[in-house]
Amino acid sequence: MNWPIPHLPQWTRRFRPSLLTLLAALSVATPLAAYAQEGAVSGSVVAAGSNEPLVGAQITVSGGNQRALSDERGRFRLVGLGAGVVTLEVRRLGYRSAQQPARVGDASVRIVMQVNPTSLETVVVTGTAGATEKRAIGNAVGTINAAQVTEATPIQNVQTLLNGRAPGVVYQPTSGGVGTGGRIRIRGNSSLTLGNEPLLYVDGVRANSSAASGPQSQGFGSAPISRINDINPEDIESIEILRGPAAAALYGTEASAGVIQIITKKGRNGTTQWTGLARGGRNYLPSPETLFPTNFGMVNGKLDSISIVRNEAAEGRPIFTTGHQTELQLAASGGSDRATYFASGNYLDASGAELSNYQRRLSGRANIGIMPNDRFRLDLSTGYLGGPTRVAAEAGFGGRVFSTLLATPINLIPGPGQRSRRGFHSGTPEQYDLLYQLSQNVTRFTGSARMEHRPFSWLNHRLTVGIDQTGEEDLNFTPRVDSLLNSSFGTDALGSKAQDNIARQIRTFDYNANLLYDPRPSLRTTTSVGAQYYHNRFTRLSASGSIFPAQGLSSISATTTSFSSSEGYSEDATLGVYVQEQLAWRERLYLTAAIRSDDNSAFGSDFNRVIYPKYSVSYVVSEEPFFPRIPYVDQLRLRAAYGEAGKAPATYASLRAYASAVGPNDVPAVTPFTLGNSTIGPERGREVELGFDLNGFDDRAGAEFTYYDKKTKDAIIDRSIAPSSGFLNPSLGVSTQPFNAGLVTNSGFEILLRGTPLRSSMATVDLTFTLSRNDNKLVSLGIPNQTSLT
Repeated sequence: MNWPIPHLPQWTRRFRPSLLTLLAALSVATPLAAYAQEGAVSGSVVAAGSNEPLVGAQITVSGGNQRALSDERGRFRLVGLGAGVVTLEVRRLGYRSAQQPARVGDASVRIVMQVNPTSLETVVVTGTAGATEKRAIGNAVGTINAAQVTEATPIQNVQTLLNGRAPGVVYQPTSGGVGTGGRIRIRGNSSLTLGNEPLLYVDGVRANSSAASGPQSQGFGSAPISRINDINPEDIESIEILRGPAAAALYGTEASAGVIQIITKKGRNGTTQWTGLARGGRNYLPSPETLFPTNFGMVNGKLDSISIVRNEAAEGRPIFTTGHQTELQLAASGGSDRATYFASGNYLDASGAELSNYQRRLSGRANIGIMPNDRFRLDLSTGYLGGPTRVAAEAGFGGRVFSTLLATPINLIPGPGQRSRRGFHSGTPEQYDLLYQLSQNVTRFTGSARMEHRPFSWLNHRLTVGIDQTGEEDLNFTPRVDSLLNSSFGTDALGSKAQDNIARQIRTFDYNANLLYDPRPSLRTTTSVGAQYYHNRFTRLSASGSIFPAQGLSSISATTTSFSSSEGYSEDATLGVYVQEQLAWRERLYLTAAIRSDDNSAFGSDFNRVIYPKYSVSYVVSEEPFFPRIPYVDQLRLRAAYGEAGKAPATYASLRAYASAVGPNDVPAVTPFTLGNSTIGPERGREVELGFDLNGFDDRAGAEFTYYDKKTKDAIIDRSIAPSSGFLNPSLGVSTQPFNAGLVTNSGFEILLRGTPLRSSMATVDLTFTLSRNDNKLVSLGIPNQTSLT
């Protein structure tokens, strides 16, 4: 059924910022003056051993809101400090955190950081009520130092950045074409009818992570473009991954499949630092003659063979080509003690191994941090992407690979009145390129504002608001080609066109407050309260038609048959509140308990709010006096967690709906369409997680082990409704009703090993090994004697 809604918001088509617009802020931000000298501390951050300056180290004042990032020379400066001595806390991914006292007014503070890629002092912001060190979290959190990876290795997209760098996270590519992506699965599948993609956040704002976007270029109506790849890897500072309900309970409904948080780069104190990137490459299919078999067939009663790749190459018609890729990026960062900025612009021009596959993309980012005083900080983050992607027909749709793989010598001989297919199964490569034009044009804007306020030493709170807006124009266009009318393409050669204009908007409102209290020197308590509101809106305008009366026509209005048009709309919202209490004893034993309550507009009217609890313990046992001194063991942490999270039903699953119809005597009428379910609620994932973290050999080696057991109860499935109920879906010939019934389990283990066999001022070698196993079972469908779904 279609849900009426106006066309795409106009701003998604008007908004076309250029690279110069995104970098224009630099002309204003560059000359920002430093504030008064009094109440300041400055110095440098260097790596132990090599004394190499460390860029991007975060320096904060204990108990204060002052913050700075070290520049390319490792320099930093903090202002707005009172007289006396302050304690500086320094953190950087891949290094052990450091604390150092400094006297206000000192301009030569030197902070030395020890390398430690598995540091428990790494600060995590995903899945916690506030910025929290890893040592205080009872569940596994995957962290990827994206800035370090992209500096050393060319990365095509975000999904390849994730692949193999976090145990339990699996990237399943759906295509090898330029501009395409795939699915991401964290600890297997847990839903039978809803999506299994993890939630995506960008700088604290929920974002569109659709894994099957774009034109339907594959069989069974599937699409190959993934929205997570809209984000430029060169703009990412780090990525944090929560792998299941035990870690994602504070995200509530929608988080049972895991959470991925992308944190983009921020500015740092100092003069403007410009970074340029120019990259070129080739996209090709290596040795295609070895990838495709020699095919056989009976021709005139004799067995014949064909090696079509070699045949085409010998005739000067290689099936696959060499595509070229060019990427250009310009970025700048800098600022003063009170304001910092980061801005970048990126242009990508790539073509694939098929002539009909290419991507053109323009993207940019501008991030600004403002700290008007020592108690308040404002961070603004904006990102834009735009450009077309054209994909090739593949899989069950046909295309080069399909027609080459199924080549047969029988097709060397043309049929009556037909051109020779030169042995290809369904058509030659140039015929596919000419006939099927499949493309997507996208514009995307993501913006957020994060406000942090520390009115007292025992109270801090923050508010994050933002929006993620995606506009897509998906096109399946087949021009009329009269020369192909008498061919294997049949009526497709008469032409057709289908276009979908889609807009997705996600709005985020996230508030959190933390109250700190130390009842005794060895015990610290943190009480956190928060509220989150998410609003999703989806609009779609579709039109299609078949058979152009003549060649050269391309508008849908020029088609002569099967013309159709529709508008669709869906909207849902989630409101959640939570409270959490954490006890820290001697900064080595941490106990956490939390509870979250959610309501979602897709829940049935007879379903109450859902409650998600969370409990965890983290124990750095190696810091206890009784812990034996084991050779080569530096640090050992034990952890355990239990948590619950959910998955909301489809937007209108609970509602009884009616479709328009023509009544007696042509009177407008409605007819029953979907029955709905007033008792439907979310799928509920419940997970237990146990593990340990071990560091040794002077922080040159580390290991993480995690065991998990996850059960998804009340999995939503559809049951058929008897026609006598009056509800019937004409397209299916039957009507269905969603209900909570199934049980799905996932259990397994994850191992992460890290080592640094070489570390010197000249070179460093880091090695990482991951191993994971997941057992995924459908235990029950909730229906007696029912063992399968159709």
